[in-house]
Amino acid sequence: MKKTGISWTDITWNITRGCRRTSAKGAKKSGCGDASGGGCYAERQAARFCGKGQAYEGLVKLTAKGPRWTGDTRFVVELLLRPLSWRKPMRVFVDSMSDLFYDGFTDEQIAMVFAAMGMAHWHTFQVLTKRMARARALLTSDAFYQKVLAAAARLRADMGQKRWKTYPENHKHPSGIDWPLPNVWIGTSVEHQEAADERMPDLVATPAALRFVSAEPLLGPVDLTPWLGEGGRPVEDSPAPTPTLRSKGRPRPAKSNLAAGDVAEPQPRHGVINRAAGPPSPLSWVITGCESGPRSRLTDVAWLRDLRDQCARADVPLFLKQAVATPGQLAAGCVATWVVGADTGSRHKRGGLIEQAYLDGRQHAAFPEVN
Repeated sequence: MKKTGISWTDITWNITRGCRRTSAKGAKKSGCGDASGGGCYAERQAARFCGKGQAYEGLVKLTAKGPRWTGDTRFVVELLLRPLSWRKPMRVFVDSMSDLFYDGFTDEQIAMVFAAMGMAHWHTFQVLTKRMARARALLTSDAFYQKVLAAAARLRADMGQKRWKTYPENHKHPSGIDWPLPNVWIGTSVEHQEAADERMPDLVATPAALRFVSAEPLLGPVDLTPWLGEGGRPVEDSPAPTPTLRSKGRPRPAKSNLAAGDVAEPQPRHGVINRAAGPPSPLSWVITGCESGPRSRLTDVAWLRDLRDQCARADVPLFLKQAVATPGQLAAGCVATWVVGADTGSRHKRGGLIEQAYLDGRQHAAFPEVN
């Protein structure tokens, strides 16, 4: 088992391979890269392994402008049950090298991934997508949920009941699967306001145990206040679902704060979609950071400060993942206000990448509450 250097997760699970660049409608810049610079991290990584017989053969090509996805895909069936072999509960980033909701993958393949996540219920799975409209359409669909249940039944049958019971706590786990899956976080990328305006309405309307945003790379100012709520509470007329909390990686119900005589809202049950999770709820987590890699585009520190202040007002945890300390960035004032060096414990990497940088003298590496 090889862990990842991505600081907001423990391990990556790349069950799908292949993708295609995308951008928000009307946006001049794209988080996947454009004529002004930047580029897809996964695309560059895949290019290293696109030779004959290698994992990404036929999925990426080398061009005069750099590596580009071909649009072809590969579903790695042999990795489907890999998370069940990881006994220690972990945060698992799903498809760091692809996008699970890319239209090159079928509904049935995506259902198989959700079935496997439901079976590996002691882990927390982090699903991040730029295709939020498709994610919403599937995750609010009764037909898709039935596909997930059918896929889970097939996977358990293929494993055999005896082998199934050898995994942690599975002898206690019901045969059904809660919906939305209580161990799956759904997030979307919002690199600028155009992306936020396009993807956020779909995110907050998607049933999920927890919703999050990755504003990395941050390529422009982003106002998330319409979806953050006020003071950490849901936006008006949009009550949040009762959360499923986690202690040491294991799901447990939230403590009740009902007064005597109050009646609790219906909770999710096995075999049905939890319609109580339907109304939009505020975000639970925001990740941000500068772009890295060749021809990386600038991030203005004012954009990061503004995002930090929005999260502080809404009591939403913020994770500032990285800064890029290149001469061009410093001249533009992107990281000039970070205190970097041996006294802060910041780690410098090739290309001037500073992980867990300090913004105005403070690190931001918060995760969602799991009390």
